[in-house]
Formats: sequence, structure tokens, C-alpha cells
Amino acid sequence: MMCLTSGLTAAQQSGEERFRAALIEYFKPYQFFPVIVNLGYGLGDVIDIDGVTLLYRGSSCFPTLRAPTPRPQPLPDFVEVRDVGMSFGLRLRRLFDSSADIGLDRAIRIRFDDATVVVSTLADLRKTYSKAACPVIAPLLDGMPTPPPPGQHPYFIVGAVMYGKHEASLHSAGNGSVQASLHKVVSAVADASLKVNAQGGDSISLSSVVQVPIAIRPVTVPGLVKVGDFEVRGKGGVNPGDRWQWQANECPSSDTSCTQRFAEFAQMMARTPVVLSNAKRDE
Repeated sequence: MMCLTSGLTAAQQSGEERFRAALIEYFKPYQFFPVIVNLGYGLGDVIDIDGVTLLYRGSSCFPTLRAPTPRPQPLPDFVEVRDVGMSFGLRLRRLFDSSADIGLDRAIRIRFDDATVVVSTLADLRKTYSKAACPVIAPLLDGMPTPPPPGQHPYFIVGAVMYGKHEASLHSAGNGSVQASLHKVVSAVADASLKVNAQGGDSISLSSVVQVPIAIRPVTVPGLVKVGDFEVRGKGGVNPGDRWQWQANECPSSDTSCTQRFAEFAQMMARTPVVLSNAKRDE
């Protein structure tokens, strides 16, 4: 469950939670996490498990790392959500503010166009790692078992970044013409980086014109190494003697144990509170 800052109605809270959960599920088959707020993430960045909080820049931890050439990345058609509760780079929160009557339904289809991906392997990151600059992330690279972090969120190293253009399909609420809604959307958005078009019928598309980070993939994910299976375990079933071992998140389709590790890490993200300011929601 997401932990939200004050000032939102219950409907906005549940919408934001559902939106984040839907995007986590959308990208999970690719072992990626969604970018819900664009902080300019890049290869080697160290991110909290909430998927938002930036802890270290890759340029500090991996000073000689170079990004490879992007390659195309096919994605499913769309994810359908309702009451997004945030702008998601498309001014959606402004459009659906209670003071703006744009005549559109709150059910939205989100898709990502012109998706590309850049990837750094675990070997690349190990080769360019500066332990002096970022000593705390060493276990995430060398695979040495370490105790789970007590009382703090785990974090991960970005090994791949997916870029794309956001697009939202909006539909008439049935109480006015699409053309009238189109003019209201254009006026409300007022942003040169976005395009607004009638799609025909009762739909309007709102899309970005520039590629931005849309998803990030951890280069390693943790697996729990059980120690003392016959001892009484503490909260969450973790014994003080248990260890986390970070393993490469480069999963062939046949490696079910690897994909299961990522799925469990994704569940951990979905359960981790996220605090977003209104300013971040509006981006």
C-alpha cells in the first residue's frame, strides 16, 4: 500500500495506488520497474525499493561507465487505469482536477510509443565500480551474502533504462462533444512538449513528443539465504542469522528461479510506501 502525503481525497489515493500497481504488473514480465515520476534516471543510479527515491547517481558510483547504443523494445498495447491521481508527464492531474469540467471519463488507457532500452551488464558495472565513492552497494555487485537491512528499505542498482513517449487515450463521458472536450484539453494542457489529437469517435489522445525514462531494471535482485531453519524466526519470518545474496537479474525464459526472485522483489516494491509531494504528482 502506498503512503501518500496529506491533501488527497480517498478516491485520489486509491486511484494513485491502483495506477502504480498496474504499471508494476505491466512491466514485470520484462524484469523492469515503472518510472512513475521522472527524475532523469540513468544507468548505475541507486534507487530505493519505492522506485522513486534516488540515493546515488551512477556518475558517482560508476564514473567510467558508458551507455551503449539504444535498441528497440516492443511493449504490450496498453494498460487501462482509472483516476490516475498524478500527471505522469501528461498533465493528467490538471485535466481531471475537480474544478475543470472537460467532459471526459476518468478511465484512461496508457501506452508507450517508440520504446528503446539501454543495458549495462553486471560485468560492465563491476568493471567501472568505484568502491571508494559508493561502498554501501558493494554487496549488490559482488554477491557476498549480507544481513537484510534492519529498519531501512533495500535499494537496487539500475542496470537498464527503458525510454519511450507517454500516450493517454481519453474517452468522452457522454455529456458533450469530443470537439468541445478537445478544445478544453488543449487549453488546460498548454504545453509545447505534448500533443493533443482527436482519435475519431469519442476518443482524444494526449501524448508526449520526447522520449523519457519509462522503466528501470535492477542489475541484481536479492534472494534470501536461510540460516538456522529450526530456530524461531522473527517478524516476517527472517532469522537474525539469515542473509541476502544479490544475484544477476538477467533471466533467460527457462530460468524460473530467476524470474521468481524478481517477482518477489516486485512484490516488495508494491508493498513499499511511496510519498509524493503535490509538485511531483503534477510533473
